[in-house]
Amino acid sequence: MSERTVIPALVMALGLGTEAFAQELSSPVDAPRVTSHFSHHVSRSRIVRFDCTPIRRPRHRGTDFGTPNGTPVYAAADGVVVDVFSGCSNNGSLSSRCGGGFGNHVIIDHRGVTTIYAHLMPGTIRVRPGEMVRCGQRIANSGNSGRSTGPHLHFEVRRGNARLDPYGGRCSTQANSLWRTPNAPRRDCPMGSENQRREDSELVRALIPDEARVAPGEAVEQQWTLRNTGTVPWSTGTQHRLELVDGPEVGAPRSIPVPREVAPGQTVDFSIRVNAPTTPGRYILRYRMASQGSGRFGTTVLLRLRVSSSMEGAGSCWSARIRRLVRNGDCIQVAQGMCGAENCGWMRCIDGNWQCVEAEACYGQRYANPLCEPERECKEVGEQCSDRLECCGGLNCGPSRNGDSVCCVLRRSPCRSDSDCCWQRRCGADGLCDCVPEGQPAIHVSECCGSLVLRDGVCTRP
Repeated sequence: MSERTVIPALVMALGLGTEAFAQELSSPVDAPRVTSHFSHHVSRSRIVRFDCTPIRRPRHRGTDFGTPNGTPVYAAADGVVVDVFSGCSNNGSLSSRCGGGFGNHVIIDHRGVTTIYAHLMPGTIRVRPGEMVRCGQRIANSGNSGRSTGPHLHFEVRRGNARLDPYGGRCSTQANSLWRTPNAPRRDCPMGSENQRREDSELVRALIPDEARVAPGEAVEQQWTLRNTGTVPWSTGTQHRLELVDGPEVGAPRSIPVPREVAPGQTVDFSIRVNAPTTPGRYILRYRMASQGSGRFGTTVLLRLRVSSSMEGAGSCWSARIRRLVRNGDCIQVAQGMCGAENCGWMRCIDGNWQCVEAEACYGQRYANPLCEPERECKEVGEQCSDRLECCGGLNCGPSRNGDSVCCVLRRSPCRSDSDCCWQRRCGADGLCDCVPEGQPAIHVSECCGSLVLRDGVCTRP
């Protein structure tokens, strides 16, 4: 199909004039930096980009934006989410076929024209199929999943099976640029779009990021740090609040008001304290930000509880590779060809059955399989860090006994000494980081054992 027939078809599909469609797409990332353009074959030996400048990369049918891991990704135009794929690890390679090579990705339909956002970071996709999105709405974070050699966002524009270069030019798929600002992508959604007035939130950290394994009736405290990623300040009182979406009756507050005004870009902490159910099983409490004007919005935050009458009891799994039983809740790393990973994947023992999980879910579990190599350079226990993603094997980044932020082990995860454990917890006789006992210093009340409270920086009886 020639460019003379492609453009009218696109215009008809969108119900827009040629000039309007030439400005339809906003940049999917802030401060866009193109590392690889859409490639056009002028001849067998000559490959060019949209403006006929020679390039080297053949058969590239999208635009790559160079982005660090975790960079926010936004919808390029108003539309409807038609497909979401997740489950790929963040260790891309040229041989990876996970997600069809796209890795974790989102596809949005804009009345006949679709955009694809590929190689996204695991666990960051914020939209679902069938959901309507607005131009500038945050949909995920960029990563390095699928057929990828480094962190970046692969962005494609399609109509049917035809792939379109959003840059317009003599050698492009069409003469006119599809960016709102011709051939200069910017986050410049039109007036009235999502980026003009938008309420949104993201989870920065959770005190208990994974499932908490607790005894019946045990007191559990969760703390979430949320960032205001919208354009509207969060007001105190009942105007903005963290609201319970669903969960068991465990004495959890149904609504937590914002304690202070939170401007866009700022963070705020929310805490809850509950008593675990008395019946063994798995329970999840879900909370989400809400406002009087917009209802619920942003990321859903969780407190996952696994209540068991015996922390070491039934439900263990047999591992043929290490030739021993693995206790319920623990992880091992498995070799190639399992759990959708090209190199190595992770499995967790849950009620006597192995289930595939993301590496980030296996806190404190090391690269136990000698055939597996680390997904990336990472820091071990005791090394200083600024973010959990810097730490190996799902270790957390938390304060050490001298106050520095170091890679450390979370509660109920394997440890060798007290210094391995985050938040001044102790390494118990069972080789697991446990709670802080009576009379010992702690940073937060959730670190104290049982019903102990934190008074003057020391865990003590109420």
